[in-house]
Amino acid sequence: MEEFEILDPLLLIKVDRLWNEYDLSRDLDAHILYEITRGFWKVSLKRVTGRLVCAVVGGIIREIYVPKEWHPAIEADGSRSALNPEGRYQFSGTPAVSAQHRSYVHRSVKHLYKPGAQSPVTYWPK
Repeated sequence: MEEFEILDPLLLIKVDRLWNEYDLSRDLDAHILYEITRGFWKVSLKRVTGRLVCAVVGGIIREIYVPKEWHPAIEADGSRSALNPEGRYQFSGTPAVSAQHRSYVHRSVKHLYKPGAQSPVTYWPK
């Protein structure tokens, strides 16, 4: 896939493991994709402000969201996340609808990852 011009600051989140766990490649459920993308991430609140959030699988953007707010990671029952809650956040938002933002979906962002990077979270621009 060819590179494309990115005009917006992005937060790229690799969700490959959960994508496969929920078998979303066979039956894409938009609500489940949103839920697995929205949290629980170790992010800097200063750095995520103003960024679009991208669900990335296999180096391809599968969906892009406009976060309305970021807050400490909370489980569905209202308790703090058991997954090392300190410093982990989740967002509330909606799928992007503008043509510019939608143009990023199904595009490769493999070139934005450092080889061997372990974190599922990547900021663009750095």
